[in-house]
Amino acid sequence: MIKLTIPHHISGLWIPVLSNNPLHSGSIGAGLNISLLSVALPVEDECTILFNNQEVFREQAKEVCEFYNTKVGVTVKSPFTLGKGFALSSTLSIAHTLISSIHAGGSLLKAFQKAHELEVVKGTGLGDVISQYYGGFVIRTRPGPPGIGEAFKIPVKYRVKLIVSSLPYSEPTDKMLGRIPLSHYEKGLTLLRRVMRSEDLMDYFNAAREYTQGIFDYSIIPEEILRSPGIVGFYLKKSALIIWVEKDRVAEVADILSRNQLFFKESEISKTGVEIEHSDQPP
Repeated sequence: MIKLTIPHHISGLWIPVLSNNPLHSGSIGAGLNISLLSVALPVEDECTILFNNQEVFREQAKEVCEFYNTKVGVTVKSPFTLGKGFALSSTLSIAHTLISSIHAGGSLLKAFQKAHELEVVKGTGLGDVISQYYGGFVIRTRPGPPGIGEAFKIPVKYRVKLIVSSLPYSEPTDKMLGRIPLSHYEKGLTLLRRVMRSEDLMDYFNAAREYTQGIFDYSIIPEEILRSPGIVGFYLKKSALIIWVEKDRVAEVADILSRNQLFFKESEISKTGVEIEHSDQPP
């Protein structure tokens, strides 16, 4: 039995770089992979993508099965939902291409490349695949998937406590990208260069907040969160609110979210990227 674990990626900076070749298209930018994971298992003899027990991405599933000449699907479980900013479309693409590639005896690197290609062509993402490949705090410096694009995993030498919440907002990636003006991407490039120079997590949180405040509605964040003395940093990607919290203030911030009836999970920065586990035992 094959089991995949895939970290959720919450991008804070992204500047699209597009060409006629999807493998050389994508984005440069920066983001955090969190320790909360999606878990993916194969579905034998059925070309399907199941997400939290619901069938999704039917056309994409068919395309992957035809590409690998296989009839195998994937079932993925996550605490989050699609369209909220947690890189779940790329998670589903990675899961299906990797499991299909393993069944076909193909290259794992090319499976990541196929997942990235699907993301770009379908308009569901630009830089998540290579970020999830590495895990952790990742800066992307050349667009494309693993083996073609370029990204660096920045060491974080201290333990970071995170609270991740999903706020009441949803937007397709292609629609979001279509409404961002060129001038804002230019601002993003300036912020990215600043983060690249420092490779500092606090600089990243500040840059991500400054960038995303020009894209998303921060007024949906509870005022109590904005005033809380236990918050080190935070930013919003679609509905994904990622909060860096002082270790002794986690319960206090969690209580604020609970009182506002908001879904949240405690987490940290992931130490690893996508992992493949082979087992003789049933799941």
